[in-house]
Amino acid sequence: MICLWQQKEAGNDWGLCSTHPLIKPQLAATPACSKGRWIRSLSWRPLHLDAECRQLAVAYQDCSIVIWDTYTGQPIHTITGHDKPVVSVRWGGTDLIYSASQDRTIRVWRSKDGVLCRTLNLHGHWVNCLALSTDYVLRTGAFDPACAQLVKTVPVLSKDPEAKLKLAETAKSLYEKVKGSNPERLVAGSDDNTLSLWQPEIDKKPLAPRMTGHQGVVNDVKFSPNGRLLASASFDHSVKIWDGFTGQFLATMFGHVQDVYLVSWSSDSRLVVSCSKDSTVKVWSINEVRRWNQESVTVSKEEKKKQIFASDITGKKRPSSSSSSVHQRKRHLLHDLPGHSDAVYALDWSPDGQYVVSGGKDRILKL
Repeated sequence: MICLWQQKEAGNDWGLCSTHPLIKPQLAATPACSKGRWIRSLSWRPLHLDAECRQLAVAYQDCSIVIWDTYTGQPIHTITGHDKPVVSVRWGGTDLIYSASQDRTIRVWRSKDGVLCRTLNLHGHWVNCLALSTDYVLRTGAFDPACAQLVKTVPVLSKDPEAKLKLAETAKSLYEKVKGSNPERLVAGSDDNTLSLWQPEIDKKPLAPRMTGHQGVVNDVKFSPNGRLLASASFDHSVKIWDGFTGQFLATMFGHVQDVYLVSWSSDSRLVVSCSKDSTVKVWSINEVRRWNQESVTVSKEEKKKQIFASDITGKKRPSSSSSSVHQRKRHLLHDLPGHSDAVYALDWSPDGQYVVSGGKDRILKL
C-alpha cells in the first residue's frame, strides 16, 4: 500500500522543542491499485522536472515498476522487463529511471513511456542498492543548505503555480551546478560483495572494473554530496571509501563488530555516519582519506602482509589487530554514538548537516 501525506496549513499544528512532531501530516491519498503488493523502493520525479511533484516511481516485489500520478491516485504506466523483484529505483535528473533487481541486472528506462534504454550486466548475484552522483541535490531540490532556515520559520509552500515554477527553476540551477558538464554517474552494490560504477546515460560499459575489497554482501552505497567520493556499507563489518569518478579504493573504516546496514554523508562531504546490527551509530572523518591512500603506497610489503585480513578460530576473515591497523581505526572514527539497545536499521543525515536521525529494532528514534 502507498500512503501519501501532506502538511496541514493550520498554524497550531507546529510544535517546537517538544516530543510532538513539528509537522502533523494528513493522509492525502491511498492508491487502490497498490494495495496488497509488496513495495520495495520509491522515488519521486525530480523537482526541476516536475514543479507539481505529481509523479512517483514505485518498485514492486512482482518485478514491475509503476509510475503513479499522486494527484489522481491512478497509475500512468507500468514498466516491466525484470525477471525477479526490483529492490531499488532511482529517478535521475535527466528524466531516466534506473532500477536494480534480484535478476542481477541494472536497467535504464525512459520515464515518459517506459521504454528500456539499456541493460547493465556485470554482477554475479542480486543487485541490492543504487545511488546517483546527483542524489543529494535531487533530494534537496530548491533548498540550499548554505541559506538554511529553521523549520519553524519556513512558510507553508504557496499553491500559486508561478511560485512552484520558481522553485523548480531554482532546483534546476542547483542541479546543473552539481552535475556539471558530465553525465550522471551511477553506482551499484551487490550480493556478490562488489560494486560497479557507470555512466548509464551514454554507455552500457562500466567506468571501471568491478570494485572489489568487501568480504561480505554490499548492503548500501552513497555518493558524497559533492559527487567526488563513495561510501559503502557491508556485512563484513566495514565501511569503505572509494573515488567517485574512477572507482579506486581509498580507505577502509573498521569499528563495527557486526553487519553494517547503512551509510549517510554530511552536507559538506567531510563526514560519514554508519549504522549496524551491533546497535551503534558511528561518525567517521573523511578529511584525510587521500593522505591515508598515499601513506599506504609507502608501507613495506611485510607491513602490508600484517594488515591483510587474517582468519580467526571460526575460519571467518577478520582484520588484523596490528598496532598500525588499530592506529588507522582511531584516525577514522570521530564519534561513537551508542544508545540503541538493538540493531539500527534506519539512518539519515539532515540536508543542512545539523542532525543525524537513527531508528532500529528497539522501536526508538534518536536524533
